[in-house]
Amino acid sequence: MTISKLYFLDGRDLWDTFNIGVESGSDDFLKIPERKDSITHNWLDEDGTDVDLSRTFFKSREVNLHCFSQNANREKFWENYNSLITLFRKPGSRRLTITRHNKDYFVYYKDNNAYQSFRFTVMPSGSILTKFTLTLAEPKPTFEYQPTFLTDEAGRFIIT
Repeated sequence: MTISKLYFLDGRDLWDTFNIGVESGSDDFLKIPERKDSITHNWLDEDGTDVDLSRTFFKSREVNLHCFSQNANREKFWENYNSLITLFRKPGSRRLTITRHNKDYFVYYKDNNAYQSFRFTVMPSGSILTKFTLTLAEPKPTFEYQPTFLTDEAGRFIIT
């Protein structure tokens, strides 16, 4: 199994460019984000509440990518680490491409709280393996809404 060509950040392969692989967390992009509250009105002279359901909006979301990095030595680790930080420091959002999803997500760096337990582990081959969690925020979740219509065998629309 290949690790490259799975995740891209602004067109750069995470593995080929930064020696970073993603263990888990990317499937959270497939979850539907939390829905924003609709406009409501509680009329004094009617039962219940009027809810405007004519349009639906979603909240921004955060996704934790559980990552690992394997580098030949400490110098290569710091080179890749600093390159990644430089990319995240650029203004604007980053385009994260997940090839399994065949989709781009526009995100920005939010947090990396796993570095408190960050350790260098020297592997028998001499390479250095690190693990960490990247928290990325997607301020405007992207949806490619495809209207779906039910039809019968003759191709006539079914109205429910």
